[in-house]
Amino acid sequence: MGRLNRIEQVINDTISHYSHVKLYPRGLPRFADSLLRGTIRFGKRTGNTISLINPDNTFAFSEPPQARDTKFILKYPTPWIVNESIISLGPERELHRVDDVVDTTIIIDSPISQAFTAQDKVLLHSYPMMSSIDISKGDTSIVVKSHYPLANGDVFAYLQTETLLQSLTEIKITKATRLGTTTSPFYTLLYSLELANPIEKDILSNSLVYIRAYPAYFSYPVRVPNALFTSEPLGPFLIDLLSGRLLEGNEFEETLAIKTINRTGGYVIGDSTSYSTVDKNFILFNRSVPAHTPMFWSLAEGTMRLTPTKIVFKVGPDNKVFCCGTKCVPHLPTDFNWRVSLTANEDCTIRFIFAPNAAQEFSLVSGIPLNTIISIPAGDAVTDIEINISSAASICQVSMGDWTPVKDTVEQIEYSFVVHAIGNATYQSSGLIIKPYFLGSEFLKTSYDIGSSYDSGKVYF
Repeated sequence: MGRLNRIEQVINDTISHYSHVKLYPRGLPRFADSLLRGTIRFGKRTGNTISLINPDNTFAFSEPPQARDTKFILKYPTPWIVNESIISLGPERELHRVDDVVDTTIIIDSPISQAFTAQDKVLLHSYPMMSSIDISKGDTSIVVKSHYPLANGDVFAYLQTETLLQSLTEIKITKATRLGTTTSPFYTLLYSLELANPIEKDILSNSLVYIRAYPAYFSYPVRVPNALFTSEPLGPFLIDLLSGRLLEGNEFEETLAIKTINRTGGYVIGDSTSYSTVDKNFILFNRSVPAHTPMFWSLAEGTMRLTPTKIVFKVGPDNKVFCCGTKCVPHLPTDFNWRVSLTANEDCTIRFIFAPNAAQEFSLVSGIPLNTIISIPAGDAVTDIEINISSAASICQVSMGDWTPVKDTVEQIEYSFVVHAIGNATYQSSGLIIKPYFLGSEFLKTSYDIGSSYDSGKVYF
């Protein structure tokens, strides 16, 4: 904590006087999909213990083509360029359609109009697909057949004029829903696509359309890991990716989408055929909140102590109240319910406040456990959490267990990720990162390895 305070001080000493930075510590991040075992498209994996996604849609010439050439040779073979692909030479100097691919030789359907140098590259601009049904002008929902999986954030493309590659029109896909498979030996996947803008022309079924060749990754189900250094479940967390450009320039547009799966195999977010688009640092709150979590909140009145499975709140001896709380950064989502067990040694009242919502108050009778439900109602996002206790006795103590979700507990996550990146060594991204929302008692524990046997007990300092 001292080191974090020092970092906060250094930051605030270097920014403008009218600004202020506050650091809120949370648990250490976990790379939940460190080896990227899922499916990657128009990209490649690099790295060792933590793999990274890199664009793989830009290629070097073995020999630079000259004007009037109808073929050229790539320096290395690539699986991504196929017949009917659209390539951009330079890039962004000429568009051509691929007529055939023979090892590293690319044959195009029209002569090159200018000479290129060894510094120029070949960009795989668009990959072919087929329209599955007739598309009418003005449609924003279409059905296509694809060779590769499609994701939220991909870019659909089509030619306004079939013989004019410069008429290629692009529309972002807001939602991709997999409908099943097809009888085609190449375009095997059937998708329904919701588009951000309407189609501007009629397109017949089985017509050639395209998907922009942007890197994408589709994970297998990733199990939520345990809390660091323990076998205990991890509480609420944020979903993130560590990504960014490697060269100066504009940031590449990224789209992260997820499905979450509960203990029975049901979908909480998304479904079996589609993902739900989320921002980075998306809060996943469908997890139990460990009982020890309030130990790391700000304490205003009274004291706290830990037992192996519960936290004990004790009122102050003078004013006979207890109060602790924390700011929620980022703000918590709404419409959540948890079950919690409370036991007091003296009659008292306990209140849970999820600001700006009204307090939820419960009366506790000495020695009688109360199993109740606390809720974040639908409405405004939660900015602060507060727990306070009032009693007539100065020795009042209240023990509290874990907050267990009433409805669903997320156990696995699937995700897709698309980035509008081109070039070589221009961008990298990790896989899914899980960042605990609250600090946990794992930071107060340790493990021993001195050749002796222990009984799985716990040591607290």
